[in-house]
Amino acid sequence: LPHLRAGLLLAATLLCWSLAQNSLWGVSGRIGLTQAHLSEATVGAVFAIALGAGLLGVVGAGALGPRLGRALPIGGGTVLIAACITLSASATDLTSFATGEIAWNTLYPIVLSYVIGLAASLDPRGRWAVLVGSASSLGTAAGPLTGSLLASEAGFPVMGTVLAAGLLLIAVPMTAVALGAGRR
Repeated sequence: LPHLRAGLLLAATLLCWSLAQNSLWGVSGRIGLTQAHLSEATVGAVFAIALGAGLLGVVGAGALGPRLGRALPIGGGTVLIAACITLSASATDLTSFATGEIAWNTLYPIVLSYVIGLAASLDPRGRWAVLVGSASSLGTAAGPLTGSLLASEAGFPVMGTVLAAGLLLIAVPMTAVALGAGRR
């Protein structure tokens, strides 16, 4: 495989990136119900709006295209997602819960689109895109269990802080891969 180090680094970081996202997603309903004291209908409405915002995020990523490069959407987007996770996990009312969930769901597909595009740029045959996508799927599968364990042991706000810190750490190598690919 071409660009072996960059591809492996991107796959490993996207596994962790996806794990953090889906750790929050796995417990978001419980945060809304038990910590923010929202009704089931209100939590459902927030999720519906958040998922709709995710569709807008995909459209936004397509509209932005390569204008911002890859490093800014990947690194900056991951930092913003970390802030959204912290906000959602510490939410105690509708405003903070809805803001965190909707912003997070808007940013998630934008960053993911750029990461998959970055992986595709590492190999014209698409092998890195497949491997990085598979790593993302592993993170998706393990995320809800991870989120539940963290939340049950430490509480939602600490879980959010841990996930956000992890995202901030992996934003650095993800951005470095994007910058390196931009130079090639």
